[in-house]
Amino acid sequence: MIKVSNLSVDYGNNNGIFDIDLVIPNGEIIAIIGHSGCGKTTLLNTLAGLLCFDKGEIRINNEEIESASLGLIQQRDALFPWLKAWENVAIGINEDKKKKKNVSLSMLSELDMAEYAYAYPNQLSGGQRQRVSIARTLITYPDVLLMDEPTASLDAFNKESLQDLLLTLHQKKNRTTLFVTHSIEEALFLANKVLVMDKGRIIFTYENPMRHTLDLRDKPEFYDHVKKLRPLMKRGGLSE
Repeated sequence: MIKVSNLSVDYGNNNGIFDIDLVIPNGEIIAIIGHSGCGKTTLLNTLAGLLCFDKGEIRINNEEIESASLGLIQQRDALFPWLKAWENVAIGINEDKKKKKNVSLSMLSELDMAEYAYAYPNQLSGGQRQRVSIARTLITYPDVLLMDEPTASLDAFNKESLQDLLLTLHQKKNRTTLFVTHSIEEALFLANKVLVMDKGRIIFTYENPMRHTLDLRDKPEFYDHVKKLRPLMKRGGLSE
């Protein structure tokens, strides 16, 4: 569980995040949306322990950030170009080389990347590289997963493919997840709740009533909810 109380990161000139209160129960997947500069990535990076906060408290599974089991997936894969796919995945494993390789190959197989295990990053597509990056994060078996626009750099086909993968992985592991996105469709496809941010604050929580299945995009009610949520993306919150 993630519990955030009165959290603020103040950059000055009304920039940052302010007085954030947030509870994410175990197993829920939550999306944060909002216009550029609204504070969503600052919130995510603060939860990941990459930024110091000026006031407030963060508890993850009743532990402080330094002790929490966290995994972070970022927009850019940051793979090492001189390492093969399985070697990139193995970086975070503290085992002997044989065990590292076996565990890495197994994780790549789970993400439908077994045939690319020996490829170098420059031999992979953007979607394949991001799957390797995801495998590198998941191989540490984090209790909480944080994602910063994990599909933003991909084309439409690879974006939907990766969204399908993330949904399937969540349904298998039921891992507590918070992710940032600019896409309303992505937020509603994956998340139980959507948090709308503006000027460093959470201004609205949208409870997503839909059952998350891989065919959700084919259902008219999915786009009904997209239309309901779209006005909240505009600066200042509700526009109609």
